[in-house]
Amino acid sequence: RRFPRGLEVRGQGTREVTGWFEVTVGGSLVHSKKAGDGFVDTEAKLQRIAGAIGMLLPPA
Repeated sequence: RRFPRGLEVRGQGTREVTGWFEVTVGGSLVHSKKAGDGFVDTEAKLQRIAGAIGMLLPPA
């Protein structure tokens, strides 16, 4: 909702691993559950992701 234009979200399921969740923005990994960041379950984690997106795509 913060970025109504130009944001593409892609997902890929795997049979071997469950709960693997990573967010890559502009080719940079900004959040990885696999690497220890856990779920996006706090405002701080969400803001870190949104901030990375905002650096490339300012909100409308």
